[in-house]
Amino acid sequence: MVVDSFWNVLKLESSLVINIKDKVVNSVRHRYVWHTIEMLSSLGWFCIDDYIWYKPNPMPGYWPTRLRDGWEYCFHLAKTPKPYINQKAVRKPIGNWAKARLSNMSENDLTRQKIETN
Repeated sequence: MVVDSFWNVLKLESSLVINIKDKVVNSVRHRYVWHTIEMLSSLGWFCIDDYIWYKPNPMPGYWPTRLRDGWEYCFHLAKTPKPYINQKAVRKPIGNWAKARLSNMSENDLTRQKIETN
C-alpha cells in the first residue's frame, strides 16, 4: 500500500498532512474522505487534527443545493499521538483583541493551556 511507504520513511515524531477533496455523487456529498481517514486510523495512524484550506478563488459555478467548494480538507496524521510541531513556523498575528479576551478567561482556562499572545 502507498500508506506503507509514508509510514516507513517517516520518523516516529514526524507528521503527514494530506489534502483530500470530497466530491458529490448522485447529488449527495460522498464520505470517502472520512472513510479513508478511518481506514488509516485502523492501520495505526493517529489523526492529530483536521484543517480547512480556505480557497479564496473557488471554481465558478452555480449548484442549486449547495455552496461553491471554496475549501478542502487537510488531515494531520502521525505515527504517535504527540508528534513534533513547530507552531511558530505557521503562526499569524492574532491582533490586539486577544489580550482583552484572555483577561476574561478563568484561572482554570489559563493553567490548562499554554497561552501565547505573540
